[in-house]
Amino acid sequence: MRVFFAVPLLFGLVACTSSNAPPAGVIAYSCVAGEALHLMAFDPHPSRRAWATLGGGAQKGESPAQTALREFTEESNCAYRGTEIDISQLKGPSISTGVPFHLYSLEVPFKPVDEIAQTRQCVDIERSQWVWVRHLDLMRAMNQYDETKQEQLTVPTVQGQPAQVPLWNRGVESLKKAIRDGVLPETINCDSTRLS
Repeated sequence: MRVFFAVPLLFGLVACTSSNAPPAGVIAYSCVAGEALHLMAFDPHPSRRAWATLGGGAQKGESPAQTALREFTEESNCAYRGTEIDISQLKGPSISTGVPFHLYSLEVPFKPVDEIAQTRQCVDIERSQWVWVRHLDLMRAMNQYDETKQEQLTVPTVQGQPAQVPLWNRGVESLKKAIRDGVLPETINCDSTRLS
């Protein structure tokens, strides 16, 4: 008899604490030595176990842009704080089909992976591995991606381990949509550090 009362209570608690706002994230880039590099993180969730942009679920009352920035901060191990991020430069969103994931692009200061991985006071840390990949390598992989084959793309890294990272297929679909929407341009002009 107790089980019957526990199940509705559990569903009620989940309904009260969950948010109806969409998940969101950031494809962050830094300009280093005249080229754009993207920060990616390993997602250890059993259904993903691959590399992707930094993002996740919304908290109650957040806009998609607020979710994207909070998730980026948390998933970068709080290496990036609000004072280092120029939110006026947040570009997007590109909204994926299916689960309406809101993806934004944003230039951030370059930080070595070792610096990102340093121990900090940070809540909800979900990632522990980061890499930087070249924009050109990411675009090359995106252009080779065939959704019908469902093959996992890999991209070489310029900093961090491993030397080659497999990308999460749903994340690739979000990135391709962001390219089509102009949120993630095929070319990033690092001479002026502006998207072009």
